[in-house]
Amino acid sequence: MVPDFILIGAGRSGTTSLYHYLAQHPQIAMSQVKETNYFCWCVEGEAIDDVETAEVTYLVRSDADYTNQFSHALPTQLCGEASPRYLYAPGVAERIASDAPHARLIAILRNPIERAWSNWMGLRNAGAEDRSFEQMIEAEIRSLERPLQPGERSILRAGMYHEHLSRYLEVVPRNRLLVLLFDDFKRAPGDVLASVFRFLEVDQSAVINVSVRFNPTGVPRNQFLDRITAKSPLTAALKTSLPTPIARPLYRTAMRLRASNRARPDMSAQARTKLQELYRADTEALEYFLGRDLSAWLGRSEG
Repeated sequence: MVPDFILIGAGRSGTTSLYHYLAQHPQIAMSQVKETNYFCWCVEGEAIDDVETAEVTYLVRSDADYTNQFSHALPTQLCGEASPRYLYAPGVAERIASDAPHARLIAILRNPIERAWSNWMGLRNAGAEDRSFEQMIEAEIRSLERPLQPGERSILRAGMYHEHLSRYLEVVPRNRLLVLLFDDFKRAPGDVLASVFRFLEVDQSAVINVSVRFNPTGVPRNQFLDRITAKSPLTAALKTSLPTPIARPLYRTAMRLRASNRARPDMSAQARTKLQELYRADTEALEYFLGRDLSAWLGRSEG
């Protein structure tokens, strides 16, 4: 099974919400699992010898399992998936160009500083990161001097958007890549969805429920409520075992509760300044590429 389109990232930039909104379109069938990371596994799989890493990071690891992700699709529907790791994982752009040469690609980009903060906070909440944000920054800046290792997570490297998109455009025609901005998506989700539907050539008049924000950022106010609404084997089992007309409203309700239960702390001024300098050159190149003013990302006045 070769998907008709792929949401390649970036992580913590609205990809989960976009995945669920696209799944509501009658002409679209999204993969049953978000973040299959299938094309990452195709590139990195042989170098992964840690079973736990493989099971957590690469949810779909065989051709048969990948095909099964779209077993619910009707012949008239476009098949799509969303794996944010695709944006920055080495070798994935080339693998997608080779194995899915006609797939359209969608990237949604968020201020890389806010994205890094959100990524770190999500990992802290999940118990997967015990360093402070400042400690994480220092360690990752040092790691930028070497190649990314198979299966390695890189919070800061993921925000070098122009670098990653340039790698895709070396192997994919420009007209097969749509680049969106998280700020636009947050402000006017309907307009952004319309641009996606035009890009995919599906009905732009489809009614999509955009009232729920999925995968919200922040520190839980109530740990128990956070645990019961989190991604877990239990919630996954409920989603797959219940009929879709029941599962979807329950999932939306859980996400509303999860979002209302989040408080968002502030990043230190020192950390923000350091990251503005780290991302300055890449962001300025991205501004030119997109023809968009990204002054707010760099903390400078607009214009």
